[in-house]
Amino acid sequence: MKTAKLVLSMVLVICIWADGIAQHKKKSVFTKTTKVNTKVNTSLAKKCNPLDIRSTENILRDEIGRTLVLYMDRDNGYLEMMGKRQNLRFGEYKVNKPGNNWMYYMNDVKSEFSRVSYSNKMFYVTVHFETERNEIKGKCPGCRVGNDKRAPDINWKDPKIKISFIPVAHNGSFALEAVRVDILGKFDFNGVTDHFLPVASAYFKGQIAKVVKQQLMGILNQNKIKNTLANAFKPQVQQLKLGYIKSVDFSKKNIYLCNY
Repeated sequence: MKTAKLVLSMVLVICIWADGIAQHKKKSVFTKTTKVNTKVNTSLAKKCNPLDIRSTENILRDEIGRTLVLYMDRDNGYLEMMGKRQNLRFGEYKVNKPGNNWMYYMNDVKSEFSRVSYSNKMFYVTVHFETERNEIKGKCPGCRVGNDKRAPDINWKDPKIKISFIPVAHNGSFALEAVRVDILGKFDFNGVTDHFLPVASAYFKGQIAKVVKQQLMGILNQNKIKNTLANAFKPQVQQLKLGYIKSVDFSKKNIYLCNY
């Protein structure tokens, strides 16, 4: 009987000892796993890093500014950028006036160079046009006397178009989205000046601005253009060591690219 009790006691001690070892191993495994998970979460921390605006201007100048050619014509216009050309048609614009109405159209207006700048959360590409032969032609379809001479041509003085871009996240990098197009310079009629000419000039400027904005923004905001810009900006993104870009934020002096 004593022998049986002794054996039972030894078995109980061995079980308690084995259970303690098992619990210790479980605790060690749990602790090790927790450390690994903590390390992973730290590496995926949300970050926003400042963008080098000057280098962004340089890339924009090289990718768009130096390759951009804008030719505005009634039927044969086009936009060329980064070696690719897309045709544009600017058409004619009617000016309603007493007597016979006048028709106006862009004629052989070609860009000469572009300037790139940054201010107030936006990048700007200002397209300058040749000062020679920048004529906006006028015609008078219903005039019996003088024909098109009755509709004076318009001179576009200091001709420029300013395109405003805002940085946006795109395909894990960032690109630029065109948000505004402004027609700069002064429109002056040749020859006669009647009381309705200032109104006609303002109307024509509004019409050409509407068409130019519609066509340019449609082309510049195409995915293939944004993809090209996103690829061009990837070296900048890689230097920030964010892995990818999910959003863009701003402060008074900086642009920040964020991975969340």
